[in-house]
Amino acid sequence: MLQEIGEMLRCSRQEKGLSLSEIQAATRVNIKYLKALERGDFTPFPAGIYFTGMLKIYANCLGLNGQEVVGQYKLWHQKQQEIKNSIQVNNRWWGKIKSKMTASINLMAFTFINTRQRKLFP
Repeated sequence: MLQEIGEMLRCSRQEKGLSLSEIQAATRVNIKYLKALERGDFTPFPAGIYFTGMLKIYANCLGLNGQEVVGQYKLWHQKQQEIKNSIQVNNRWWGKIKSKMTASINLMAFTFINTRQRKLFP
């Protein structure tokens, strides 16, 4: 989804015949962030609020509805967080099951060994 938003920004800029330097001059957003936005890459941004702010500024500069573009990003981001939380819950659940299984296996092994030793050494 981020790549699609970035592609939309890049295509819109190119259709208008604008360079990244011209966008930088109009928005005062550093060119490295404009390139990241066009790639759909939010890793260079110091925090999410910077990403959404610059995304909105860039979209508005291109004549797009910045609020709508940010809304698309927020919807995608929310879904990603839900997936991440679901994975974390499943990992915690599996960790609890795994530790209980390990304890049960250890207990069974101890019992088996102890029983065998009693038979060998009465």
